[in-house]
Amino acid sequence: MGQRRGTPQKTQKAHLPYRKHVPPASKTRQEPIPMRFKLEKLLGVGGMCEVYAALDLRRLEWSDKTPKVAVKRLLPQLADKRQAQLALAQEFFTLRHLIHPGIVRVYDLHPESNGICFSMEFLDGLSLHQSLANRPSGYGRDGIWMAAKLFETLDFLHGKGVVHADVKPANLFIAPDGRLVLIDFNISQVIVKPGAACSPISSGLRAALVFPAHSQLHASPERLKTGRPSMADDIYAACCTVYELIAGSHPFNRLSSQEAEEKGMIPQRPRGISGAQWKAVAGGLSFSAGERPSAGQLCRAFAASAISRLLTSLSG
Repeated sequence: MGQRRGTPQKTQKAHLPYRKHVPPASKTRQEPIPMRFKLEKLLGVGGMCEVYAALDLRRLEWSDKTPKVAVKRLLPQLADKRQAQLALAQEFFTLRHLIHPGIVRVYDLHPESNGICFSMEFLDGLSLHQSLANRPSGYGRDGIWMAAKLFETLDFLHGKGVVHADVKPANLFIAPDGRLVLIDFNISQVIVKPGAACSPISSGLRAALVFPAHSQLHASPERLKTGRPSMADDIYAACCTVYELIAGSHPFNRLSSQEAEEKGMIPQRPRGISGAQWKAVAGGLSFSAGERPSAGQLCRAFAASAISRLLTSLSG
């Protein structure tokens, strides 16, 4: 019997093979971080970080006249350590507020596939430590103006509420343009007081950190006892550094401040320094924090020599 006209014909459902539903690729999948810097030469290695001379590929792409930078990043074994990452970020956030010719200039904080890094100005020259190796007698009177610049930089830092915490010849760089530049703020301390460097970000980060080691030859007695940085400790370290700068030798024959205090040592006045300048530096080398002058007082004691040198260079 035939099917009636107009009645829809029933169709049998096809038994298709089962296909597992595959969701589309996640839009939040992390892509590889593009390379920002081309590392060229290792410039130095510290307890936590390494510094490279590098080309900033972004600057190079946009035909910047100064594509060469220095890149500071964590050592490979520390790159994934949260504490080390906080320390490096803290250094960047502090330095970006400190615009001064005597302080290294930072540019960008940048993620890498194995951690974070930041770029800063490339300083082509020698550290004060390297320079003094070629000058066993120091700079003498020629070093007075460099001492003046260091105390001026320290006065600026302390005015912003920042303690460097590791002033020493190895952390001072002699730039080709004559600047004496303070570098390596890895263990710097931000004191809570009004000032651009005391932002909630920097002080909040620092609260989570533990201070690493410091120079035994340039740290004050109280720093060696407690480990806590302070402005008075910066003064002691800077005066040790200035003594080496002028005389070419450590004020206490390369003994720590604790050993020198136990032996009752008194530093001898180096040649090439005036009576007023020596009084200020000798005060800064006091084993008692309360007897040390401020960075501003040291700056004023050496300012006349710096002005005199500037006038001489202008007249020449």
